Amino acid sequence: MNANEIIFFKVNNKRKLNEIIKKSAEYAFLSLPFTIDRMNYGFDKDSISKRINNIFKGKIAEELFFTFCSEKKIPIDNSKCITPYYMTDKRDFLYDNYEFDIKNNFYWDTGNFKDFIKLPALVPHRHSKDQWSKGNNSLFGRKPAFVFTFMKHGEVINEKRYNKFVEIILDDNDYNLLQEKIKQYKGIPLENEPIDMKNFLNDINIKFKQNEIDYMELIITAYATEEHFPIFKDVAGGTKFLNGVISTKIFNSTAPIEQLPSFLSLISTNDKNLVKTHKTFNLAEE
Repeated sequence: MNANEIIFFKVNNKRKLNEIIKKSAEYAFLSLPFTIDRMNYGFDKDSISKRINNIFKGKIAEELFFTFCSEKKIPIDNSKCITPYYMTDKRDFLYDNYEFDIKNNFYWDTGNFKDFIKLPALVPHRHSKDQWSKGNNSLFGRKPAFVFTFMKHGEVINEKRYNKFVEIILDDNDYNLLQEKIKQYKGIPLENEPIDMKNFLNDINIKFKQNEIDYMELIITAYATEEHFPIFKDVAGGTKFLNGVISTKIFNSTAPIEQLPSFLSLISTNDKNLVKTHKTFNLAEE
């Protein structure tokens, strides 16, 4: 793909932003007890805060992607992929002959960063059953695929990171309730909703550190299917890309975005009504 095929989708509609933030936060609180602690963070307050915010941020990216598709009338189907918070995720959406997982990464602006075409496509590959393995297994009788998106996390000034993204803040009550449920359910998915979780959110007081969020922007770049997987290479945790714009914490499989086909080319081919000359879209106040 080339730089002209990158899609920039900005949401500055406050009502929609608040809806996405609230929905994503509630999902994070509910799903955390049934999510395996793959990074072995532990049970202290700082660790649980990191885990819940990781789920929260990923859910925001997913909701922004679905909002973009809805606004542009791109006929993806996520209804067959939706699983309750207490079950393991399958795919994120179906489109054409593909079953997609959204792979979002947050970047740090090291100084008016604009070279998005140089960003890496990253898929976690810590072990044989990690997310990379999803590319080899069809769950819906279609071709497994990944779509790669990015969001800005914050800025780097004098080698110090400054967060600019919305963040969940846990008070002692929220932390204690979450810790209790995490220890109770041990990150193991269930077939049915536990009775004690049905009203769990009533006992939680969700609070945010907003960090002056006036808008959110999702950057939609490339996609990859099995025909592109051979160009992916494994990289260890601690790998830095573009002088720290993106850094890995875990083992990943990666390929340069510019060596993959653009998601725009896929939807442009299948949706003739999509305006192909405008790559920046806004969802502003109504």
